[in-house]
Amino acid sequence: MRHKVGHDFWHQLRHLLSHIVGHGYALLYALEHDRHHLGHHQREQFGEENGEHRLHQIQCPGDFAHEMHHIGYRNLSKNIRGQLRLDEMEGRAFEFISGLVAEGSATYLINGHCDINLIKSHRRYIRYFELEKDLREICEGILRSILDGHIVNDDDYSKATKQLLGMGYHAAGSMIMHVIHQANGLEHIMRVLQDPRLLLIEYNKAAGDLMAESESTSIYLFDEELVKAVTDIGQ
Repeated sequence: MRHKVGHDFWHQLRHLLSHIVGHGYALLYALEHDRHHLGHHQREQFGEENGEHRLHQIQCPGDFAHEMHHIGYRNLSKNIRGQLRLDEMEGRAFEFISGLVAEGSATYLINGHCDINLIKSHRRYIRYFELEKDLREICEGILRSILDGHIVNDDDYSKATKQLLGMGYHAAGSMIMHVIHQANGLEHIMRVLQDPRLLLIEYNKAAGDLMAESESTSIYLFDEELVKAVTDIGQ
């Protein structure tokens, strides 16, 4: 089952990249022309002083696939962003949502094998699931602050996202992807990959479906006004 999910994901992502970026070898093209991004991504997560060392430690196929996912998705995200009319505030919100989508989908589908309990128990992510606030609530607060105009520069943004530094985006994004996948399957995750602005609306719909199926289940929901504001970014 895990193999099939992984195979389906890469097949659909390759098809998606082919459709939007313009050719079926988008991942290989991105790797050829942006080969330093992998090291940069590791330096962002683990610090400049040990980023290169951490990069050389990546031997697990899942870690490698995770980074290849980022290289391909980075080009896809640029293409999507280029089609939108974004002011500075909306651009910052789009980048935040794109980060959740990129890290969440790669962590949930590749590293976590679509098993949120496996992710929650892994030493990389466990401390983020033990925070006093729910990760989704933290993300909602950040997005609200951005769109309300309270985050106006890089310093503000760094302070607001401090709790997510390291693997917080991975943990939060994987929680959101898990709910979408559990309720509506891989197809709806692919919709979000195609347009990250759909992340919250797809999540809320999925959470609503799951709660309707089981009255005893309580799942965090994003504020509907915020969901609409994020969905309408760039219009």
